[in-house]
Amino acid sequence: MSMAPDLTRKVRQLDNDVQSIYELIAGIAATQQRHGNRLDELGDQLHGFGTQLQGFGTQLQGFDDRLQRIESTQASQDHKLDSILVLLQSSGGDQG
Repeated sequence: MSMAPDLTRKVRQLDNDVQSIYELIAGIAATQQRHGNRLDELGDQLHGFGTQLQGFGTQLQGFDDRLQRIESTQASQDHKLDSILVLLQSSGGDQG
């Protein structure tokens, strides 16, 4: 038995449709792979930025510690200067 020409045409069309679907799926898979690779690259970049930010945070903490020591030193010097001024004012008042 031979297939009717209409049935043969339909089978060929279905075969062509299936091949087209496979090509579309292969294209989608390739695009997803490229996107995955790019996302991995961006993830690595973000990790690097995170590491840099941690380093900056450590540096800022060091600056904050230094500023606190400077403020403490300045407060101590202010207190000493106030004491010196009191001494100078009291000795100047005795002479006048």
